[in-house]
Amino acid sequence: MATVLAIVLSLSGSAVVAVGGPSPPQSGYVAIASVVLAADGRTLRVAYLAGASGHGCGDPAGVAVTFATNTTVALLATVSYDLRGEAARACPLAARQAVATVELADPLGDRLLVDAQRGEPIRVFTAGPSGSI
Repeated sequence: MATVLAIVLSLSGSAVVAVGGPSPPQSGYVAIASVVLAADGRTLRVAYLAGASGHGCGDPAGVAVTFATNTTVALLATVSYDLRGEAARACPLAARQAVATVELADPLGDRLLVDAQRGEPIRVFTAGPSGSI
């Protein structure tokens, strides 16, 4: 069996080097690009950068609430990497915007929305006059 050397560049600019045989799929975290809040105050449309879908090179894996308090809600956007088999070839140098919908248990209200990957506040846009996102 041949030894595999893989170098994966995350969208945040860091590199991961793996040496060895085939490895199981892994996930990584990426920065959130934008958030739109629906009129109901609980539904968030979250946009983030992911790799070219279907190549195993940063496929969109979703967005989750990592914690929520009375003052803060933290979101984490995830992508997946699968460097086994066909996906072990070079990843295309292409990124696309992925969008996920997140339902909060309680309305966002005055709570601060934070990107859990970067530890920074996220600017929240509100939905248009129709209230839908």
